[in-house]
Amino acid sequence: DPAAILALLRSYTRQGRRVSRRGQDIVFEEDGLQFPSSTPMPLLIPPSDHGDAQTLNLGSLWLLVEHRERYEERACDRTLARIGASRIPLQHRQALLDYLLGRQ
Repeated sequence: DPAAILALLRSYTRQGRRVSRRGQDIVFEEDGLQFPSSTPMPLLIPPSDHGDAQTLNLGSLWLLVEHRERYEERACDRTLARIGASRIPLQHRQALLDYLLGRQ
């Protein structure tokens, strides 16, 4: 259930618990759970002037949580391709990170 996985990611993030990547999977260390980074999440980035709304997957959210303020430098095209993640547009990053961290 994607909503339950998103809730788990938010819970881990808010509590400072370790979420890692192992190959193509995102691993919730303390619970011994792992899910494919390609798992679609129930979050959409609104459409831009140049395209449709963007569906985010677990890998995309994990990259944002993992790298936070260093996201721009760490989420390079090679890294995104390696885990099948999408780049989160700059104008949405802070609000999404705040949501994942439980700040809003």
